[in-house]
Amino acid sequence: MRDKTNLALVWRRLYLMFRSIGWAFFVPVIVLNMLLPITQWSEYHKSGLSDELLRHIQQTTAIFVPFFSAWWVTLFLRNVMEVSGGEMLYLGRQKQLLRDLLLIFGVYLADISALYTVYMLAFREMRLEFIKILFPCVFLFSLVFFLGSRTKSISFALFLVFFYVLFDYLIAQSHPVFPLYSTPPNAAFTGRLLAQYLPLLALSGGLIWVTLRFPRKI
Repeated sequence: MRDKTNLALVWRRLYLMFRSIGWAFFVPVIVLNMLLPITQWSEYHKSGLSDELLRHIQQTTAIFVPFFSAWWVTLFLRNVMEVSGGEMLYLGRQKQLLRDLLLIFGVYLADISALYTVYMLAFREMRLEFIKILFPCVFLFSLVFFLGSRTKSISFALFLVFFYVLFDYLIAQSHPVFPLYSTPPNAAFTGRLLAQYLPLLALSGGLIWVTLRFPRKI
């Protein structure tokens, strides 16, 4: 009975956090679950289960999935930090803030997991793509959490996320380099794991540790 009560409280808390985001909550839902599948379905009708469709899926998800990983978290933080008195809710409670943000982030991961499950049914290669895409998602989550503890201008964090994804799209496909996340199609995963993904994960952990260890003084 107590577990059911706690679960109900978690769902209620999630509902209130997402409600505070407003209409912007639906932007990732529409883009990832409606617009992307429509473009991919169109490509499927042109070429079938082909390499062209696989590349199309890889390219579009590499842009939009990492970017939107920080969307809900950033907008919720903006409500907390930029609204007068909002930050007092988490004053001296960085761990509670992190738990709330992890709840939001967990919903996002569940959403993209369902999306990638469909991709995996069509292309076995998408299993590895799913693992790879988790690293920048975690990094951007930790980056926004860090910036949210250092500045009241949370909009800056969203701009930084945008330019990070943009630079990755423009540069990393041909010149993969840390802390960007994309790799050439023929790159060995083990090499990229050591050169890019594990350092990215370590950086993510470092940002979260610094945020918890040295909270911003109000």
